[in-house]
Amino acid sequence: MKRIVLIIAIAISSGLNAQIGVSVGGNTQNTFGVKGTWGGVHLGIEVPTDDQTSFYGRVTHNFSRSAQDSLLVSLIGNDGFTYSTLTTVPRMNATILEGGNRYYTGNGFDFGWSAYGGSTIQLHVNRVKMGNAPYDDENFIIDPLYQYDGWILNFAVGLNGGVKYSIPRVGTVYADFTGSYILFSQPSQQVVFNAVSTARLWNRLNFAFNLGIRKDILW
Repeated sequence: MKRIVLIIAIAISSGLNAQIGVSVGGNTQNTFGVKGTWGGVHLGIEVPTDDQTSFYGRVTHNFSRSAQDSLLVSLIGNDGFTYSTLTTVPRMNATILEGGNRYYTGNGFDFGWSAYGGSTIQLHVNRVKMGNAPYDDENFIIDPLYQYDGWILNFAVGLNGGVKYSIPRVGTVYADFTGSYILFSQPSQQVVFNAVSTARLWNRLNFAFNLGIRKDILW
């Protein structure tokens, strides 16, 4: 085990100036078939293997927003015999963990103008909540079959590409675009998945735009 750690340490120290880039910025996300745009923030790291290639990781949080379509849920009276309905609008946010590789053209990783592109894998965690209108909660409860507060875990793959400009002694300004497709999903309960799908708040195809600044650290 000690030998493995030593080999990794030597490999890192002998890399491109033992360099790592730390990035921060904002982002927007659009989902195919879903009206509106999510807004959020991201934080990432990028490690060059040489001047033309790198590996990157990024965590993004998209703030909660409501569906365009409402749903009807059932209310059950405390007597067990009285029923009513309630209009609700689901809300959902997303935390996205992603990583992949990048290939640079132009001036390379840390100098001047460059374009870059590569592949990415992603893990999306969607938090879903009911957005209820007021109702008589003293005499009614929401039917448990419609209690769709929960989460959805998604695994996606995609492509990432963008442009950057490195400013000496300041940092690197970048803008990039990611298109991703969710291969499979696991909801906390099926009713959660059904709710966001019916309300058109979720889809497998997603597009994200990121704008930020990267600061390179040498040691």
